[in-house]
Amino acid sequence: MKRHALLLLLSALLFCSGLDATAQTPPKLRVLVTECYNLTPQQEPGLGWTTTDAIYHEFATGGRERFTVISKQEAWAAAKRLGLLVPEETATEGHWTADEKLRLAEAIKADVIVQCDAGVRRSSERSFAFTNIYFIDPSTDKYVSEGSGIKTAKSIHQAMKEAVGAAIQDSIQHEPILSALVLTRGDNYVVLDHRVRGVTMPWARCIILREVADKKKVIGEVRLSDASAPYMEVKEETDHIRAGDIALVIYDI
Repeated sequence: MKRHALLLLLSALLFCSGLDATAQTPPKLRVLVTECYNLTPQQEPGLGWTTTDAIYHEFATGGRERFTVISKQEAWAAAKRLGLLVPEETATEGHWTADEKLRLAEAIKADVIVQCDAGVRRSSERSFAFTNIYFIDPSTDKYVSEGSGIKTAKSIHQAMKEAVGAAIQDSIQHEPILSALVLTRGDNYVVLDHRVRGVTMPWARCIILREVADKKKVIGEVRLSDASAPYMEVKEETDHIRAGDIALVIYDI
């Protein structure tokens, strides 16, 4: 049994090394940007929308190689079809509930939901802006990345624009959205492809997903208990995890 397991691991690792040499660019993720929650409405009433616009702009410029951002028009049209309020119909920023965001993401076939909160402080000469941006996988309702940005500038708009840019770059550089394929299934472990090897920490968790009728279904969870190990241990499964399933790294935020 041990020899069989070792042979499985060896063959998977050899296959992984071949994938590294011929790795293709992963497909772009469809991003649903939701309205930002304003933490300081008394100081800057329209900050939520200002921050949301800055997020759209940053994805369109700095994140276009990795992300395809769903336009406001497409998102709002889908929201109306679902009977959800859209910004012009409500004075509240950050108004969609978590369940409504998940419904909208499913309807619009978004791979990632982006939500954020933001706030400002003013002084006589400078404006101080801060924001936290969260990336959520709609199929699991789990956080897959986050980033924070704090900037000062002469105007609120400029400070928030720079803070948003810093937050998105922070999320991409330090907690990138990582997904991979299951290459091999052993008795109580799986071997994943090259996209997560060498970048996950000993506490790393992966949700295992499977495409069923054009939807992603959660079928289990694996964890890395040893940073030097080339495999991850199976901790939970509602269906038998197998080669070809999708592994998504998640974070507890």
